[in-house]
Amino acid sequence: CRPLHYTNIMSMNSCLIMAISCWLGGFLYSLVHILCTFRLSFCGPNVLTHFFCDLPPLFELSCTDTTINMVFAFVSGGAVGFGCFLITLHSYIRIVGSLMNIHSTKGKLKAFSTCSSHLTVVILFYGTILLCTPPTSSYSLTRDRMISLMYTIATPMLNPFI
Repeated sequence: CRPLHYTNIMSMNSCLIMAISCWLGGFLYSLVHILCTFRLSFCGPNVLTHFFCDLPPLFELSCTDTTINMVFAFVSGGAVGFGCFLITLHSYIRIVGSLMNIHSTKGKLKAFSTCSSHLTVVILFYGTILLCTPPTSSYSLTRDRMISLMYTIATPMLNPFI
């Protein structure tokens, strides 16, 4: 909202605190899932046909009941995803509020044009994450792989074009 004040607002200390918070939050989130996975036993073919070690395909390989793990993954993933969504939504609300203060029509159109490309990527990212539901009887590994491909490769590839 105040681009000329960016260097004052985003000091090295602020940047460091935000970076450490992201790293620490990601580490703790992963650690909890790792500790929950330790209680599972695996038998049979221990090969994941996936792009990375995602939780639902890993749970499919387990011989033990994974209901607790699935519920925990869904609830914690939903909480983290929804929290990030709220932060993103808050920033877009503030951006739209600032854009409404632009008096020239040409300036508003240019600003909304830039925001629309950002918003498209945000919708693609959160839209694909919403499709990631816990495996049920209709769970499709192929569908899960395509969704994972979308939010890990396609969405970040769009960022340079914005």
